[in-house]
Amino acid sequence: MAAVSTAKGDYSQQLYTYTVESCHKEEAFHILEFEFLQRLNIVHLQNKLAEIKSKVHNTQRCDDSAAVELKMALADYSTAIRNYAAVRSLPPLPLSHKEDRNMRLERHFPILTRLPHHPFDSHYFYATPSSTNDHHDSIRNFFRLHLPRSLAYSTEERHARKYEYETSQHPIEVSKTVDRLARFVVAFTGGAFLVVPMLVMVFAPSTTKSVSTVTAAVVLFAGAMAFGVRAGNVETLVATATYAAVLVVFVGTSS
Repeated sequence: MAAVSTAKGDYSQQLYTYTVESCHKEEAFHILEFEFLQRLNIVHLQNKLAEIKSKVHNTQRCDDSAAVELKMALADYSTAIRNYAAVRSLPPLPLSHKEDRNMRLERHFPILTRLPHHPFDSHYFYATPSSTNDHHDSIRNFFRLHLPRSLAYSTEERHARKYEYETSQHPIEVSKTVDRLARFVVAFTGGAFLVVPMLVMVFAPSTTKSVSTVTAAVVLFAGAMAFGVRAGNVETLVATATYAAVLVVFVGTSS
């Protein structure tokens, strides 16, 4: 890093400028994986432990200095494995954004781009452990991502994330408008799942028509429960079975 500091352009100033821009323009921080270096470090520590193991068996003893060396090597080895697993568990940045990230780093640290073997060529990951999308169901996520900003953003989030709002980035939280619209869609769909099959079976009723209608309605309802609502296996099974029972009862009472 000394070569970087003494090269044209002050590295410390470049580092400060990049960090300030990152804080102002990037709400989600991205990091490089450096998988080659991670594996290189793990293999190096692994080989070091193999040497210690061989030495202990050859001498058939482990004095205080050897025990300290072993303790430090095992600690470094475990830490390296945990660090590698932690980075790999982070959500990856889409490959379509990789070029933009590389260009930004190259613009701020031009001296590093002239180093051999493409130092910034690595996979990018979000520095946060999970995506905020996981906290919302698919219906609310759809409206959150596709509604106009004035509706998708809540008043509080609009003031707290002014830059993201002005640059047309998606909101993180679900606004009251999105929540109410999602509730309306769920309520309307739930009512339609009951009313529409009943209307179909009431006009020109027949056994074949009733069985076909119930079958199709149950399949559609199961698909809506599986893909449109955040529910566990038990909740999905109970809801689908209850819905099928209601339609079967209606067929029995109307025939």
